[in-house]
Amino acid sequence: MNSVESLTFWKNRNIILSGDWNGSLIGWNIESINNDSLHDDKPIKKKLKNNSQESVNIIRDISPTFTIKAHVQSISDIQISKYDENIVYTCSWDHSIKRWDMERQDCVMSYVGSKVITSLDTSNHNNHILTSHPDGRVRLWDSRTQDDGQCKASFGIKSDYQWISKVKWHVSKDHIFSSIDYSGNIHLWDIRSENPYLSKEIHDGKVLCMKWIDTENTKSFILTGGS
Repeated sequence: MNSVESLTFWKNRNIILSGDWNGSLIGWNIESINNDSLHDDKPIKKKLKNNSQESVNIIRDISPTFTIKAHVQSISDIQISKYDENIVYTCSWDHSIKRWDMERQDCVMSYVGSKVITSLDTSNHNNHILTSHPDGRVRLWDSRTQDDGQCKASFGIKSDYQWISKVKWHVSKDHIFSSIDYSGNIHLWDIRSENPYLSKEIHDGKVLCMKWIDTENTKSFILTGGS
């Protein structure tokens, strides 16, 4: 078994999708966890203690439902299409983005660039895809076209070549996105400009994960985690 490098939940099929170091896209059906046929198995029990009580967590192993050899190197990110839950996007250290028809388990489009891809995010509002890279650049792609590795736009700070670990679209604004990097910084961008409109050091070490949150009063927040 190879290490799991990416993970997402395919909601309309109750399947967890994982991407491993070897480039395999693997589906795990979580419905089998509640299947009566598993009741005879011997689950692993772990006791957790806190100040007030002792609890037991039951851990079950499940077998893959399917495996697709999706890339030749590590799958760094997986995302379900926001328009069609049968479409899945993957990106990899092999410099490629792939679009999958999961009904057929078939790659229907590939975008091959010149750099390792560390993450991707598809827009809630249009057909644009963002990817992050170790060369300090964020690249914008149009999922409707396949232009032989030519991205639609590229964003980066010329004096800063830090590894960008994650990129995310704003949840409600179609032209705003954020990126985080290994130097501890977060950058906010507008796709109409090549340079960020806000940069801030937020962690002492590497920033590794990020999520946009919209609240009921229309304010937006970004959650981040670092090393």
